[in-house]
Amino acid sequence: MPRLMQIVNWAYRGTDPTAAAEEAKEARPNRAWTTESHLVAGLRTTVDELRRLVASDPARAAFFVAEVATHDGAAEGGKEKEEEQWDVAGCVLVEKADDGGHLGMFAVDPARQALGLGRRLMAEGEAHIWEVFGCEAVVLHVVSVRPELLAYYQRRGYVDTNQTEPFPASVYKPLVPEDLYFRILKKYRTATATAQ
Repeated sequence: MPRLMQIVNWAYRGTDPTAAAEEAKEARPNRAWTTESHLVAGLRTTVDELRRLVASDPARAAFFVAEVATHDGAAEGGKEKEEEQWDVAGCVLVEKADDGGHLGMFAVDPARQALGLGRRLMAEGEAHIWEVFGCEAVVLHVVSVRPELLAYYQRRGYVDTNQTEPFPASVYKPLVPEDLYFRILKKYRTATATAQ
């Protein structure tokens, strides 16, 4: 769980929550274009929240985790031996609701973005919402002041519903004077054939 928390916080907040602020900047500059660090302060998630989400009723929620193989050369008898290990690289949470299946906590390790992991995670989440939950729509909440994210999802078949929800300022501390809120986007099952 700590590695998963680290990736979500890197992707959303731009820093490694396990490192000191200066150490995090030196050791791993954030290349994520998804970061909200200029908009919101504090962690996006915690280990306790992730444990709660993973333990959710599978009829109402599912948490998908992407792992990638890494190779570690270990010396054995004077010879280098390649050992395959697996590392968490991303995740997506899907939850069943009255208005459709919500897709959230979508994060890919910034060092592994642009490799297709996000596209595969999103496809798995959408398929689960349609096939397992039986919902007709996938629902996304996108921060209002992120036009590049809105455009990203619209290119993937999501439509802006012109509905909004308040930003949970009591949970996450906004850093900007703008009135932050969520814009609600939806992708309908019938749109997948034309959108992909």
